[in-house]
Amino acid sequence: MSIRVPSPKQIAEQVDGVLQRSPEARLIGIRSPARRAWPEIIDRGGQRFRLLWSESGLDLRDRLAGLDGEEDRLVVLTSLSDEALGPDLLARFEKAPQLQKNSWEMLRAAFQARDVDPRLGDEEWLAEFLLEHAPAGGYPPVLGGVLDADTAWRHLLARTIGLEAQRPDVEALLAWTLDETGIEQFRRLPRTFVAALPGASRISAGVPWGW
Repeated sequence: MSIRVPSPKQIAEQVDGVLQRSPEARLIGIRSPARRAWPEIIDRGGQRFRLLWSESGLDLRDRLAGLDGEEDRLVVLTSLSDEALGPDLLARFEKAPQLQKNSWEMLRAAFQARDVDPRLGDEEWLAEFLLEHAPAGGYPPVLGGVLDADTAWRHLLARTIGLEAQRPDVEALLAWTLDETGIEQFRRLPRTFVAALPGASRISAGVPWGW
């Protein structure tokens, strides 16, 4: 799986995942292939973290040297590999080993899951949609430690198109599209999303598309 540039919301989700396991974490690392216009500060549960981009091990060592104050909390975003960081820098992240590699790892942290249903495949867009549309208070932890397909689709459809269904199957989707508002929301969904929906061909056949 490729590594994507994390959005501010995805960064917040990763920080939340770290703080759930290590409430006193002060230094968190997140991998990103490139820089983005991230905010300077994020606030998670009353804890303020400064965001720092670095693509140089030397630069990062210099900047981390000043992280001494009790109130200093930092999220480092970097494109550096483990080898480029070196053991000394990696050791700085020892108490919060969150140099995440892809959106699925971020999603597991968001749901406090140890594993993901193989029926979800490894499509990066699906994990990114769930991360981008996460509720303000975060997702509830999954039962049994496994994020199953029904749970993932239930949250995804509820957050993106307002469809509340315990089991998001084709019948629930067809019933939802009978409403005019539902049809309009459905038509605005990305093609990738629509193609992956349960019973996509049956639903799409009756919806006039504006693409």
